[in-house]
Amino acid sequence: MIIRPSRMKQLDKYAFAGVIPLVADLVFPIALPVSLLFSAGLVAKAEYTRAREKYIINNNEITHETGILKKTKTTTDIYRVAQISFEQSFIGRLLKYGDLKIETWGTPIELKNISKPGLIVERLKELKRMNE
Repeated sequence: MIIRPSRMKQLDKYAFAGVIPLVADLVFPIALPVSLLFSAGLVAKAEYTRAREKYIINNNEITHETGILKKTKTTTDIYRVAQISFEQSFIGRLLKYGDLKIETWGTPIELKNISKPGLIVERLKELKRMNE
């Protein structure tokens, strides 16, 4: 299972990027090309933030990869997981995203802004039971 941060956390940036060209066209039409470039930059930054982080959960391990050009990979065995919990804000519950915290014997792993964290917790608990 491959997990990336949810786009829902960046929803404000996508909405703002959509509104800027409309307002620019109404207020100052000659600024439309600049506003389109600015909007494209906002969307590109939001997608870059999302694309540079990836979590891979398989039957034996949890892998956290960061970076696009320079990659960093951290792997933890499933049997080392001690506790799994997740947090969702009010907006997170509405848009179905949240943060997942996995306590291990070593360094804790935090999966930030992931979609449907409750389902991932259940899947991790199932994998942990299978590996015991």
